Amino acid sequence: MTNRFDAVTLQPILIRVALVAATLAALALLVFGRATSQQAQLGEHLATLSALSQNLPLQAGAAVRGSAPAFDSLAGSRAQLERVLNEVDAGRSSIGFLASPSSKALADSSAWTAMLEQSQAVLDGRDAALKAQQGAAAVRELTPQVIAATANVVKVMGGARPDSLNRHLERFELRAQAVEQDVAALADGTAPVEAASRRLADSMQFMGQVVGGLAGESNALGIAAAQGPAADAARLLAAVYRGEQDQVRSVIALGDQLEQIQAARNALVESGVAAYSSLAKAGQPAAGGPRA
Repeated sequence: MTNRFDAVTLQPILIRVALVAATLAALALLVFGRATSQQAQLGEHLATLSALSQNLPLQAGAAVRGSAPAFDSLAGSRAQLERVLNEVDAGRSSIGFLASPSSKALADSSAWTAMLEQSQAVLDGRDAALKAQQGAAAVRELTPQVIAATANVVKVMGGARPDSLNRHLERFELRAQAVEQDVAALADGTAPVEAASRRLADSMQFMGQVVGGLAGESNALGIAAAQGPAADAARLLAAVYRGEQDQVRSVIALGDQLEQIQAARNALVESGVAAYSSLAKAGQPAAGGPRA
């Protein structure tokens, strides 16, 4: 009777112990599974951020040069970066052991935040970059026409041209070629905006004086108006030149916007290097550093 009584008494206790043990085992499995999942997420985050630290500056560089597909790629990469950073932020906690591995490894996100801002600045300049490339393409198409029209003026005038006019027309052709190069550099972001704009303004001023002088306008170069058949050739030159002038002015007018996106592109390269370095501190950088 005593043994039976003891068994009856102990049975509820043993059941409760079993339930507690099962609960603890379930919690252990849950914690282990969560830790494994978070560790896998950390690896995914580091790999993604490593790629983005390289891709964003490269895509921004191509975008600044007026590539519409590069702007699309940049927008996609920026969205991906924002998603990863949001996931990292979601894992932060003031209680250390509750914070996710990603939030601990990527505690300093200043470089990544800077990349978000800088890439957005480049994206904001999409319209200006594409218009600048359109203007540069138009100038490339018009420059041979300007040079051909200049050669036609020389041919029609014949040998009666003053030596001073010959020098001005030779310089005119050189300036036309320089204008094409400077507009391309301005649109591509390969030259400082202020310097390229100043060279363009000087070249266009000189070319305008030559064209105006041949048309009979007052000019500081002492060029006399073309006469007879040469006047018709001069009018053709003036028409082609005015078309190029409009295109050059349209690109110069975009100077401030182009300067802003070029500055953002340059800053993005520096931020990409800093961001990649922060991954190295996290202990798992991917092979191959960012390309500046």
